[in-house]
Amino acid sequence: MENYIKEYIAWYKKERNSFCREVYVDKSTWLKKKFLPYSNWDDESVLIKESNFALEALTKLQSKKLSKNSISLAQLTLSNRVEYISDHSDFYVTYAGLMIFTLAVIGMAIPFALKIIIALLIFAGVLYALKNRIRLRQEVAISKELINIFKQYESKHA
Repeated sequence: MENYIKEYIAWYKKERNSFCREVYVDKSTWLKKKFLPYSNWDDESVLIKESNFALEALTKLQSKKLSKNSISLAQLTLSNRVEYISDHSDFYVTYAGLMIFTLAVIGMAIPFALKIIIALLIFAGVLYALKNRIRLRQEVAISKELINIFKQYESKHA
């Protein structure tokens, strides 16, 4: 893959994360900022900001003057990556469920103090699994956005 596409993907991820923090996260209170992210979905200004961001991303891609083969290869690569990461992210949900089920089964026959220790360890494992799930789903979303941008670019420059 061309270096330009790698640079563009890195730029897009960085800018998209920054954009989402600025546009979607409700910063009215510390509690909302930490526990209720992405709460501005219905704000009418969001569509305008999203459109402007997409136009900026397309403009930056057009300035690279990439070949059609490079764009097609990037789409194919990202599509395959999305499938793999999506499957991998599903593992964490299953893993968290299995840990909770294990706690229920193990918890029947052990002393109370040991139950608390095991519960805390399993809780930490569940939080770790869910954190990884969120991170991987974000990667899937950004890759799908990039695929859409590449398709749009390809349709205009076919």
